[in-house]
Amino acid sequence: MDESKLYEMLESKHVPNIKIFNELNSTNQYCLDNNVVDASIIVSKKQTAGRGQRGHKFYSPKDTGIYFSMVLPVSTRFLVNPGMLTIGAGVAVSKAIYELSGIKVGLKWINDVYLNNHKCIGILVETNMDEDNHIQSFVIGVGLNLYPNDFPSDIRHRAGFLFKQHSFSNEKIIAKIYNNVVNMYFNQSNRYILDKYRNMLIWVGKKVQINIEKNGLVYGVIQGIDDLSRLLVKIDTGHVYHCNYSDASNLRLIE
Repeated sequence: MDESKLYEMLESKHVPNIKIFNELNSTNQYCLDNNVVDASIIVSKKQTAGRGQRGHKFYSPKDTGIYFSMVLPVSTRFLVNPGMLTIGAGVAVSKAIYELSGIKVGLKWINDVYLNNHKCIGILVETNMDEDNHIQSFVIGVGLNLYPNDFPSDIRHRAGFLFKQHSFSNEKIIAKIYNNVVNMYFNQSNRYILDKYRNMLIWVGKKVQINIEKNGLVYGVIQGIDDLSRLLVKIDTGHVYHCNYSDASNLRLIE
C-alpha cells in the first residue's frame, strides 16, 4: 500500500495522519495505547489480535483482508447518542461497498456487515479517554474479509468474503470508506442514518434468538430498530423488547 496514493483519494477537509504497518496486534488497540487523538487512519496488513464486539476475536490474515482504524474528533451529537455513531459507521461502510462494486450488503444488528448470510466486515467503535475519563476522540475500527481464505473451523460456518478476486486497490477501498464515514460524521442527520440503517437491516420479520440481560434467552421476531438504535424483538405474547446493545448479545437467526 502507498500512503501518497491514499492521500490523493481522500475528499475530507479533515486530512488525517496516515500510518501503514505490516503487522499490529490490533489497529484500534494501537490508537488507544498510543493516545492517537488527531484525525488519523491506521492500517495494518495483518492483525495478530484483531478483535470485534464484546472482545470477540477477528481473524485478520495477511493478503486476503484490510484492517484499519479511523480516529475522529469528539462530536457532541455522538457523545449524547453513541449508538448513532455505531449504526452510522455501519451505514457508511455498507454504502462504500455498494458504491465501489455494486454489491448490496446487509447489516446484522448492531453493525456486522453480511453478504449471503455470512459476515464479511466487522466494525468496532471505541473511545479514547484522557486521565480524567473524558472522551478525546472516537476510534472506528474496520476489518474487511475481501477475498477467499481458509477461515478457522470455529468461524467457517458464518464467515464470508466480499470478492472472488482482486478487484480494487486497498487504497481505493480505504479511501472510499473513510470519505463515507467522514461525510456521515459531519454532514448526515440522525434521521438519514436511521432511515438508511433500517433499509439495510437483515432478518426483519425473521425469528431469532437473543440473550437479554435479566431476561435470559428470548425467542421472537425482529421488527426493526427504534430511534435510539435499539433492536425491536416481538415475542409470542405480543410484548416487544427494546434491546440495548449493552445488555443484549448472541443474536442468532432460527432457520
